[in-house]
Amino acid sequence: MNAPPVAPDELPPGYSLLSTEDRGEVILIRILVGWIFLSQGVQRFLFPETRGSGLFEHHRIPLPELSAPVVGGFEIVCALLVLAGLGVRIAIFPLITLGFLSITRVKLPILLSQGFWPGVNVLRVDVALLLCGFYLMWVGGGKGSMDLRIWRAVTDDGTREDAA
Repeated sequence: MNAPPVAPDELPPGYSLLSTEDRGEVILIRILVGWIFLSQGVQRFLFPETRGSGLFEHHRIPLPELSAPVVGGFEIVCALLVLAGLGVRIAIFPLITLGFLSITRVKLPILLSQGFWPGVNVLRVDVALLLCGFYLMWVGGGKGSMDLRIWRAVTDDGTREDAA
């Protein structure tokens, strides 16, 4: 027997992170962000010398043999969650953090050492991903997300008729 829907303010702490609206455009942003981070994470394992520990060592990131696989694992898991729309507001936070670290540790030094246009060239994807990540954190998983299905199942958000 299913429990009756409850009002959003009566939910246990944490459920509000699943709240989202049935907005169709969000799925495009989820696909973009998820696909890019998933491909990056997989490449950290497939091409360790150029995309994983070798890259981390080149940019003097501490413990490259450990940090590259950990970062790659986070990218893969969080990207899959974003693609599925499950816990989007939670899953996007590590990806935003990784984007911010990429900008500060790798891209800004290029901007400072090589000048404005080369710096802007390497910054463009990271800045776009950060903005998309902040958008997903703001609106949640949107249309077709697991978050929306869960939210509708546990709340009385006006999209379901009361069971009589």
